Amino acid sequence: MMKYTLITVIAVFILSSCGTSLRPFSENLIEEYAYDDYALENIQFYLSEPIVLTRTLSGGESAIDHGRITVKRGKKVEEIIFKEGTPGQYIFSPQKNHLAISFESNNDNYLIFGPIKNRKGIYRLLAKKWEEDYGTVSYNGKEYFTPASSAYATLLVDIKTRNTVQRRVKEVEGRTINQGHR
Repeated sequence: MMKYTLITVIAVFILSSCGTSLRPFSENLIEEYAYDDYALENIQFYLSEPIVLTRTLSGGESAIDHGRITVKRGKKVEEIIFKEGTPGQYIFSPQKNHLAISFESNNDNYLIFGPIKNRKGIYRLLAKKWEEDYGTVSYNGKEYFTPASSAYATLLVDIKTRNTVQRRVKEVEGRTINQGHR
């Protein structure tokens, strides 16, 4: 019995070490690795929490490309749902320390994330303003409301830690005695 328990523990350890290791993306990572726009474009981002965007449609709006339309209290409401773990890509930086991340194939559809100072510079969803129960965000040029819980949605990245050794190599050419000088 002990033999099977030990094998099970070893198997769980091996399998868990092979999986992804998602960690919050932060200002410290940007500074430590000196990420520029090119590097950020090649990082796969993920959402830590679900985000739901909602807006009430005006009378003439009925064609919805993304999301879904529901009827609440006689009003047409568009909802866009980003599930926990949704992958995203860096599009541009609208200002210093802010990242526009798109979770769709259309680069015009993005959310803005920025570092939260009292949370070790971890990048969280930014809103135009946060109220007690909701925030107001822009998405595809339109204003949406999102529950206050969306303020906790952070960007995650897959960090694989490897032991690396940096080696500097200098090849010496040698030195000869110059025959004209003493």
